[in-house]
Amino acid sequence: MTRFSGSAATLAAATCLAAVAACGDNQSASPDDLTRRAYVVAQESDELTVIDIDTHEIVGQVHTLGLGNHMAELSPDFAKVYVSSPGTAEVIVVDARTLTRTGSIGVGRHPTHMSLSRDGRYLAVVNEEDNAVSFIDPVTDTEVKRIDGFATPHFVRYAADQRTAYVANIGAHHLSVVDLDPWNVGKVAAAMVFPADDSTDALFAQGPPTRDNLNLLRGYTNMKKLRWVRPDNIRVSRLLA
Repeated sequence: MTRFSGSAATLAAATCLAAVAACGDNQSASPDDLTRRAYVVAQESDELTVIDIDTHEIVGQVHTLGLGNHMAELSPDFAKVYVSSPGTAEVIVVDARTLTRTGSIGVGRHPTHMSLSRDGRYLAVVNEEDNAVSFIDPVTDTEVKRIDGFATPHFVRYAADQRTAYVANIGAHHLSVVDLDPWNVGKVAAAMVFPADDSTDALFAQGPPTRDNLNLLRGYTNMKKLRWVRPDNIRVSRLLA
């Protein structure tokens, strides 16, 4: 079995770039190929090299326009490649099918390591020189939250239930814990919620309407749609405030 060390993969990319260029810098690939690839970044150039893990051959190259590229990470469906660019303080987005740069996401200073949550909700990016961690939505490719107060954060890992993230700090002898729940209702028996979609609306309609004995909800539109729900059964897909 052939194994690639970091130096061997870099050398292979460097020696085969001419052959790739002769076929065109950006080569399209079918979706079936996307799960059988490795992506290699180069710190001394902006190149993202694509390797077929079955044949161990280079199948594409992308000029990302990054500076000092540090790491590549994949979207949940393998259709996008994210490349951290410390020199430009951004995460670069590459279309894995067409092998073209499609955009970038501004983050903090010196972004390095990235970690995708297992449920695909968040792509965490450590910004080492800002002592901050950016959380990116892989669907919209936008930074939804930036949390500071770390000590040279180096990597992020997620708990099995995906509700908690752990951040390793190079500049301190501890792990930081991040609550990933978009809305924490605390220790309550139930919360009053509106249905988020048609299926939930139909489910709510099967139960009795919420009673407003104290007339506290008169100002709410569609109050009849409200239902009391246990916190364990609530998941907020996007926080509006």
